Amino acid sequence: SRSLFVAVGYSGTIIRSTNTGLSFSVQTSGTTVTLRGVGCYSSTCVAVGSSGTILRSTNSGSSWLKITSPKTNTLYGVAFGSTTSGVIVGSSGTVLYTSDGGRTWKVGTTPSTYTMYSPVAIDSQRYLLVDSNGRFLASANGGKDWTFHSPSLSTGLYSFTLNASLGMAVGSYATQVLYTKP
Repeated sequence: SRSLFVAVGYSGTIIRSTNTGLSFSVQTSGTTVTLRGVGCYSSTCVAVGSSGTILRSTNSGSSWLKITSPKTNTLYGVAFGSTTSGVIVGSSGTVLYTSDGGRTWKVGTTPSTYTMYSPVAIDSQRYLLVDSNGRFLASANGGKDWTFHSPSLSTGLYSFTLNASLGMAVGSYATQVLYTKP
């Protein structure tokens, strides 16, 4: 829903708005670890954080359950391309993918050992992300396998967003990269 906003943070904090951000309420997360990213598709939301923590909600963030993670690395971001397909990214080249709406997560393969940030879904199978070595990575099979999509900028990229045709990545030393969707 366009009126739903969910944010996460320190000590397991989750806040939620159902009125386009006019007011927020604190939700019980069941964890005290720092949560670093959240992504929603329809009524399913997934929050991720330190120590490989994965939380899942099937009611637009009202309540949360801990999901088993195949990794203990810090996780930084989540994106869903459909109600079933999603990816999680994290430290040391960690990429996880789901094909069952976030009930279970598997480890994806990537050529990067750097920290991954800001996954973006193009559709249910195609995803993009940036890493802390200044590279874009792409997956064409739901997050299972990843390839470099650009040469290294030799400066970290930490955030990426994409609309219908253009994207913007930002990083260290005020780096800004304009991305044109292929």
